[in-house]
Amino acid sequence: MKSINEVMLTAGLTKDVEVRTYNGNDGKTFYNCQLSLAFTKSARTKDGGFEDVSMYINGSYITRSEKILPLLTKGTQLVVVGSLDQYMGKDNQQRYTCLNIRDVRIISQPRQASQNASQPNGSWNVESAGGDEYVPF
Repeated sequence: MKSINEVMLTAGLTKDVEVRTYNGNDGKTFYNCQLSLAFTKSARTKDGGFEDVSMYINGSYITRSEKILPLLTKGTQLVVVGSLDQYMGKDNQQRYTCLNIRDVRIISQPRQASQNASQPNGSWNVESAGGDEYVPF
């Protein structure tokens, strides 16, 4: 039976995005962005209390818009939607889980970046330049 593989995650970038640039068969440029994400969850301690536990996951996001790239810096808070996938490591023994990101919504920028934002709350909206270029937020 096929199961649903849909992930929605609110997380922060642990480092600036790593970008690889490619030219598609149609002659247009696209960007493969590697994101390192961190989020916290509450876990029960031995004494019955709760503590925040950090969790980390790597994600891949492909876009045609270069407008989003300078916004993906360490400390940026994101909401991402995607699916989980596994691949084999080079030794063919270790499986790795990766988040394939389809949609990105920036909910806050680090303090120094949001001071330059045109919107008062530091939330960013990047609009498409038109054509078949699509920014999913």
